[in-house]
Amino acid sequence: MDTTTLFAAVDSWGPDTVAIGVVSARDVLATFGPVDAQLELASVTKTLTSYAIHLAAANGLVTMDEPVENATAKGPVSLTHLLAHASGLAAEATGVVVQPERKRVYSNYGYDLAAEFVAQRAGMPFASVLQQFVCDPLGMTDTKLYGSAASDAHGTVSDLMRFASELLQPTLLHPAVLRQATTDTFGPISGVMPGFGRHDPLPWGVGFEVFARKQPHWLDVSLPANTFGHFGRLGGFLFVLPEHDCAVVSLSDEPFGQWAKDAWPPFSAEVFSRVVQPS
Repeated sequence: MDTTTLFAAVDSWGPDTVAIGVVSARDVLATFGPVDAQLELASVTKTLTSYAIHLAAANGLVTMDEPVENATAKGPVSLTHLLAHASGLAAEATGVVVQPERKRVYSNYGYDLAAEFVAQRAGMPFASVLQQFVCDPLGMTDTKLYGSAASDAHGTVSDLMRFASELLQPTLLHPAVLRQATTDTFGPISGVMPGFGRHDPLPWGVGFEVFARKQPHWLDVSLPANTFGHFGRLGGFLFVLPEHDCAVVSLSDEPFGQWAKDAWPPFSAEVFSRVVQPS
């Protein structure tokens, strides 16, 4: 990949610190900035949390579709519901918005509930579950979960590049499980994506947002519909181009805002054009 001009605009994005990594399944293709700096992952944490939960299920600690205890909802709620934001539970605290599978309600509370359920089954804090199933096997030595399983991991772009390569060619999780986790779940249901408003439908997998060329969005419309990933409120993102052996991660020290809405779509388009039509 020719990176001569790939990062040319990044210095004008706004944050004091921006780190970016572009990887294939086996190699680091390009980097920018302090990729070993400790930064907050915010909601990019959800991708790690969901992967750990899928691995906990693969190891027999839970099943993805069993009812989750202590989930007060208008119907049975499973780990799949919680990770797909299809439980109907409220965004940030105990409460119910709608019946399961009726609306995509983006819920940090749902992720914390899922993590608590898995931690109880595992007999250890969820931070230890994440460490055991994801961070240690992938060599993510600088990534730690300090609080909410929805948003409180800290780590480095170097570590996230290892995780992104795993998402391109999974070694810990069966590829069929990852494909299902990155495919729209529970049908064409609507919802509100933080920062971008209502989408009808709002496609989402089991732990990963499915792009499906939604607009407005943090990715450019030129990217493939099956691109998946996540962005965070502290100015970071991860997206994966599964058919093109490429994934991109970025962290910053600036909260998500208009700067990101302006910067990220053209940057994603630039990366994609170089993957599909390399110089």
